[in-house]
Amino acid sequence: MSDERQRMNERRLERLEKNDEKIFNSLEDIKNGQHTQELVNQKMTYTLDKINEDRDHEKKVKKERERKYEEEKNNRKKDFKQIKFMVFGTVLTIIGSILWALIRMVFGFE
Repeated sequence: MSDERQRMNERRLERLEKNDEKIFNSLEDIKNGQHTQELVNQKMTYTLDKINEDRDHEKKVKKERERKYEEEKNNRKKDFKQIKFMVFGTVLTIIGSILWALIRMVFGFE
């Protein structure tokens, strides 16, 4: 009976040792998996930071383009107004000269 009990205890001890080894191996795998996940998270954080930086840069570039476009638009309006007044002034000068010439012809001024 004692031998049987001893064998039973040895088998239990073996099973416990195997279970301990499996648990330690599983813990080591989990530890390695966590380390790998941390590395992946670092890479993802870096990538997301770069994406956000690129988006911010694109927003700045877009705002700058819009500002330049508005500035050019305002400059075109100013230029058009200047040209309009130049043409208007030229036309008035020509009409004034023609009227003056007609008045001189009608009243005989030389």
